Amino acid sequence: MIKILITGSYNAGKTTLVKTLSKGKSMHIDRRGTTIALDHGIVQISGIKFFLFGTPGLKRFKILRRILSKGADGVLFVVDSNEPEKDDDAKKIWDEIQLLLPDVPIVIAANKQDLPTTRPPKEVLRALGLDQRIPVFPTSALEDQGLKEVLEALLKRIAASLENSLKVIKIHGEKEESISKIASSLNKNFVETRHFLRLLEWRGLITADWKKQKISLTPEAENLLVAE
Repeated sequence: MIKILITGSYNAGKTTLVKTLSKGKSMHIDRRGTTIALDHGIVQISGIKFFLFGTPGLKRFKILRRILSKGADGVLFVVDSNEPEKDDDAKKIWDEIQLLLPDVPIVIAANKQDLPTTRPPKEVLRALGLDQRIPVFPTSALEDQGLKEVLEALLKRIAASLENSLKVIKIHGEKEESISKIASSLNKNFVETRHFLRLLEWRGLITADWKKQKISLTPEAENLLVAE
C-alpha cells in the first residue's frame, strides 16, 4: 500500500475528495461536518492500492497533521480555488507540510472548479506564492472531476522517487548477500538498508526471505516502475 496524505486549509474539500475517490470505502471522524481527527479511505489505481489519510484543516489541529504525516509516500494538497480569503491559512499549512515532509512528492488540487467564480489553477499557485513548476490540477471533489488525473500524477512522482531503489533491488535482490549489495548500490549502511527494506515490505512493495537475504519486487512495485 502507498500512504497518501491529503491536507490543506479548512473547508477546501478534503473530506469530499476522500469520499469520492474511495467510493464509499472510507471513514471519517468529524463533528457537525468538520473533520476533527482524520478522514481515511482506500482507492486502487493501476493495480496499486492507496491508503488516503485526510487531515483536519483548522489551525489548532497542527499536532494531528504532524502525526498523520508520518510515513507518507506522497502529499495531495487541496486548495479552495473559490475563496481567496483562505489563501493565508493554506500557505501556512503548506509551509508546515514542507517542514514535516521536505522530500516527499507533492501535487496540488485546485478544488471547487465546478463553481462559476473559481480561479484557474495557475492563478491559485501565484496567489499562494508557490513555484509555478509545482504540479497543479483543476478538480471538483463534489463532481468527481480531475481526481483520477491528480492522483495518477502523484503516483508518477512517487514512482520516480522510488525508481532507483526498486531497480537496484530488482538487480541484486535474488543474489547472495543481497542486502549488502543493495546497501552498497544505494550508498547506505547495512542497518539503514534493512530498515528501508522493512518499510518497503510493510508497504507491500517487496517480499523478503530475511534468513536467505533474498528480496523480490511485488507486482505492485513492478506496476510502480511501469507508472514511472
